[in-house]
Amino acid sequence: MAKLSEPASVPWMQGKTLPLLLSYCAVKLAVSFAVSEAFVLVPLQAARGVLPEWASVAGLTAQPLAYVIASALAGWFLDECSDAGTTASDAAAATAQTDRPASVRSARYFLVGGLVLTGLGTLGLASTEALTVVTARVLQGIGAAGAEVAAMVLVAEVFPSERLAFAEGWLETATGLGYALGIPAAGLMYGSGDPAGAAAAAQSGASVCAMALVAFYCLQGISRSFCISILPESSMGLPLIASESADESSRCVHGLPQADSEARRTKNDPQTSYGKLATVASLIFAFGTLMGAVYASLIVADESAYNLSPAGGGGLLMLIAVSYTVSCPLVGQACEGPIEISSLCFTLGLFAGIPAYGLMSTTGSLICQALGLLLLGASEAMVLIPAYPVLVHLVGGLESGATGRASALLNTSYLAGESVGPELALFLVGRLGFSAAMAVQAVAMALMAGTAVLTFKPDLRWPVR
Repeated sequence: MAKLSEPASVPWMQGKTLPLLLSYCAVKLAVSFAVSEAFVLVPLQAARGVLPEWASVAGLTAQPLAYVIASALAGWFLDECSDAGTTASDAAAATAQTDRPASVRSARYFLVGGLVLTGLGTLGLASTEALTVVTARVLQGIGAAGAEVAAMVLVAEVFPSERLAFAEGWLETATGLGYALGIPAAGLMYGSGDPAGAAAAAQSGASVCAMALVAFYCLQGISRSFCISILPESSMGLPLIASESADESSRCVHGLPQADSEARRTKNDPQTSYGKLATVASLIFAFGTLMGAVYASLIVADESAYNLSPAGGGGLLMLIAVSYTVSCPLVGQACEGPIEISSLCFTLGLFAGIPAYGLMSTTGSLICQALGLLLLGASEAMVLIPAYPVLVHLVGGLESGATGRASALLNTSYLAGESVGPELALFLVGRLGFSAAMAVQAVAMALMAGTAVLTFKPDLRWPVR
């Protein structure tokens, strides 16, 4: 069988990166908008006696659990699709017939199906039946996992590895914007407790998903008709598949070009790569745990220390969303280039969390707490944005077909940690008080930052671009 002498280019994406990226951002915004409405609707319905208390707990727990399971399955399946048909003749035939690789077609189906499931699940949030609400949250979890993992896989197919952080930054900007809009929208519509308000909030979430679906197909159509690129000319010849030769495969992992020395180092030392992969996933899990603890503990602490209502404490938490949304594109732009830049930014993000928790531990100062939350939002962006290219690099060094597993690992690790955070907050705040609890979390963040330094020690430098 003939072998490829040079990596094939990806004809369907050349010159069309802007509308493609916007289409994925529209889906991410709609999914986060719809999912965030449940954070308001489900607890308020339980507080007003519309739903039993167990339904509130089950409803808020069902979505993360379904998300974690579905995310892992979606990542595995999409990588299996990308591994299928890796010979030169099969790839050429697939490209000739569809002008797209099989992994892209599968990811598009996952993205559209996930968006539809999320919209259908959002409609069920207005129900007064506990089982319906829990089922709706499960649908939201499955849909959100499929759509978000697929969006990350599609971005990795379009952008070279040096610009993955840039694209991921804009995806996360859309996610943060969706949360920042969805939570207050649901609160305004259902603030009076009128059942019609709950129905209106649920319908608004489903409508946003429907509009995102229309926008997705419109932008995909534009990408086929116009050439609107945000990639430099040198990035327009991405490899479609890895060559069957050892030398060529060392330079290309799942369509992502790597430096020869970097690829060889990763390939020849799998034990080191597995160790780094486990460490990075553990750091993401721990960071998610600390973030989840902040969300839970601030509501209680603000109500007692500053005489704020839970809504007031929730308003302070919006500072994290605002800071995160603003920081994401800036961090993505800063992380463009070799993988060492992403490793450095990931480590600096953990260091930025130390003064953030230190500011929040200051008793009696609402201003210090607000500054700490703003810094924590920036820290979250600096950790999560470069984490994706770092994971793609590590997983891709161990096996081909990296992007699905890498995106699933990132989403699963962070969300699993975030779901554990409230239990940690209840334990620390109940035993130590809010100020001491924040100080303990600052120490934990310092330990995590030190671990990152030891893990990425050879890479903690700013390469010359």
